[in-house]
Amino acid sequence: MEGWTGTVGTRQLVQTGQGRRVAKLRGKSLPPEQVEQRRQTARALDLVRHLEAARQERAWPADQLALLKTMPDAEVAERTGRKESAVRVKRAKLGSRSACDRRRENR
Repeated sequence: MEGWTGTVGTRQLVQTGQGRRVAKLRGKSLPPEQVEQRRQTARALDLVRHLEAARQERAWPADQLALLKTMPDAEVAERTGRKESAVRVKRAKLGSRSACDRRRENR
């Protein structure tokens, strides 16, 4: 271990201090000029391509969305290769009931 954080105790103190500084900033909005600067930097580095690729990778194709209306969550998860919790979240976002949900709708 080298440098001024060469001991375990010093490294823990530094990390604790960093954690406190980050906690103070979390949830606060940035000034407009800093937001613009970050946006321009992201554009210059072409970071958007990574976001779009990730979004496309996770997108639900129409055939998988159709399964939500016809099968229980566990079966949809198995067929689509997604986690069962992801299937439940998607179903909840769409407001779709499970195929095995036998509760009455309020009319």
